[in-house]
Amino acid sequence: KSWNASFNFPLEEFPYRDQSITVRSESSCQISSIRQKEKTTFRKFVLSAPDRGARLSNPSEVEAYEKSYWDSLADEKTPYKARYANDLNFSAFAPPEKETSQWNLNRVPYLSTGMLRHVPVNIPGVTRSYSYIGSKFSTFCWHVEDD
Repeated sequence: KSWNASFNFPLEEFPYRDQSITVRSESSCQISSIRQKEKTTFRKFVLSAPDRGARLSNPSEVEAYEKSYWDSLADEKTPYKARYANDLNFSAFAPPEKETSQWNLNRVPYLSTGMLRHVPVNIPGVTRSYSYIGSKFSTFCWHVEDD
């Protein structure tokens, strides 16, 4: 059974961060992130997110997309600006009782072979998926727990 995204993004406002990325050398870059005091809605986020460079007509052209990313960072004097929001308590996945597809991440805590089925409460980011959104080329660091 295939998965059909149910993008019912909430209307309420959420916090976001503006990000500044500067390449320092071939092997390092500096990423600073500033949480904004005001909040935004999904629609405002999309309309106001900074963008840089030409849009690719075919995102499957991975090499061209990656080159565009690194080219945008190549100017050490001009940091690249991006915008992102993380740990948002909404999901593109339907509640598990409404969508039984194996691709629905909201079903993971209820799998008969999983430990999360023993957790009696809903914990966003653990028993229910979080959402992360970002403008083109936003950069989110790899975490130890992601390894």
